[in-house]
Amino acid sequence: MPRLERRPEVPHVLLGVNAAAMGLMVHVCFGLAKSSVTTLPSMALAVAAFVLLEKARMDAGLLILLGIVVGFASYFF
Repeated sequence: MPRLERRPEVPHVLLGVNAAAMGLMVHVCFGLAKSSVTTLPSMALAVAAFVLLEKARMDAGLLILLGIVVGFASYFF
């Protein structure tokens, strides 16, 4: 790897790869949101999850477990 790190174009290539990966992730996220957030309760759940994740700084793993519990509860009750 040291030989590759000395090349001047490597940082520019890595920036392009990073931008392409971010664009792909944004595209996939919008596609998932468009296909899964179709009702008012699912929209409320998505907004609540975003608020808990971003504003309350809740751990993502805990948020996933909470979503599983809410999903099972809405299915069985």
